[in-house]
Amino acid sequence: MYDFGLTPGQEERAGEIHEQAVVIDMLTESSLPEGLFDDMQAGGLTCGSFTIGAGGLHHFVDGTLPQHNDWWSYDATVRDLSYWNGIFNDPGNNIVPILHVADIEQAKTNGNNGIILNVQNSICVGTDLDNLDFFYNLGLRVIQITYNLQNFMASGCLEDPKKNLSNFGIQAIGRMNELGILVDTGHTGDGSLKHAVDVSEKPISCSHAGLAAKSKEGNPRVQTDSALKKLADNGGVFGLSAIPGMLTGELRCTINDYLDHLDYAINLMGVEHVGIGSDFIAGATLEQIATAPDWKGKQVPTSVEIWPVCAGHEGLENHSKYMNLTRGLVARNYSDGDIQKLMGGNWLRLLSETIG
Repeated sequence: MYDFGLTPGQEERAGEIHEQAVVIDMLTESSLPEGLFDDMQAGGLTCGSFTIGAGGLHHFVDGTLPQHNDWWSYDATVRDLSYWNGIFNDPGNNIVPILHVADIEQAKTNGNNGIILNVQNSICVGTDLDNLDFFYNLGLRVIQITYNLQNFMASGCLEDPKKNLSNFGIQAIGRMNELGILVDTGHTGDGSLKHAVDVSEKPISCSHAGLAAKSKEGNPRVQTDSALKKLADNGGVFGLSAIPGMLTGELRCTINDYLDHLDYAINLMGVEHVGIGSDFIAGATLEQIATAPDWKGKQVPTSVEIWPVCAGHEGLENHSKYMNLTRGLVARNYSDGDIQKLMGGNWLRLLSETIG
C-alpha cells in the first residue's frame, strides 16, 4: 500500500468506499501479461476496457513480432475477438463479456471482472459502414476513431490539430450512435475530437490521454483544455492515463503525480466527467510495440531500462493497485459520492447513455 498518511479511520472509510464502488478502467490493457486476471480481481476492478487489433494478441502471447500490416487490421481485430471469446467461455476464470451496462452491474453483484472490448483505430472498419454492424454483432462496444495518424475517419494527435472529421467519419459516428458503440477519442487530434463532439448525438469519451496543460512540452499524447472542456460540456468523460511519461515526462512517477493531474482535470471539467484510463501494456516487449506504424519517432518516454512502463509508476504498478486511488482520493478529502464517480460511476453513466 502506498503511504498517504491515512488514519485508521480513513483507511476503514477507503475500504468501504472501494468495496461499494463500481470500479471501471476504460483502457485497461492491450496485451495479456501473466497474472492480469488475478491482479484485476485483487484490485476490485468491476469492468476493464481491453484493446483488440493492436498487432494481434497471439503475437504477444507467443513472443513473435507483429508485422506492419497487423496493426489495427480487419483480420487482427476479428482474430482477437475470437481469442477473447475463448477466454469468456473458459469456466476456469471469472472473466465475463460486457455488452450492456446491465452486464457491468451483474459483474459487480457476482464478484466477476467484466471486459468491454475496444479498438484504438478504426482502420479495421475500412470504408464500409456495414463493418460497424459486423463488429458490433461480434461484441465490440468502443471504437476510437483514429490512432496517432490520419485515417479514413479522422485525424490523430500527430497530425495538424486543425484537421476535422472526414465525411465518412461523420457518417460512421452516426452509425455508431445508432448501434450503441461508444465513440472514443483517446489518441484523436484536437480538431477531430472537437468535431466529433459536435456531430455525435450522444456523449463521447476520451478514454486515455494526458493533459496538455500539465504535461512537458512536446508530448503528443495529450489533450488541450479547450477540447476537454468541450467534451465535458456535451456530457463526455475523460480517462486520465497512468503512464509515467504522460504525467511527468520521465520514466518514473508516483500515484500522487497521477492525483495531481486528476485534480486539474476535475477542476477543469467537473467531477462528473473524469475517470480512470490507465493504458498499461505489460504483456508485450518494447520491440513488439515498436512495430506499430503510428509513432514516427515520437513517443511518450519509454526505455528498456524500465519496462513495462507501468513498473515506473509507484503506487499504481499494476491492476491490483486500484485501491490506492481510492485511498489517495480519501487523503485529498473527496466525498464518498465523488470518489465513487471518479472510480467508475462516471464511466457507468456514459456507457448507459451510449451502449445501453
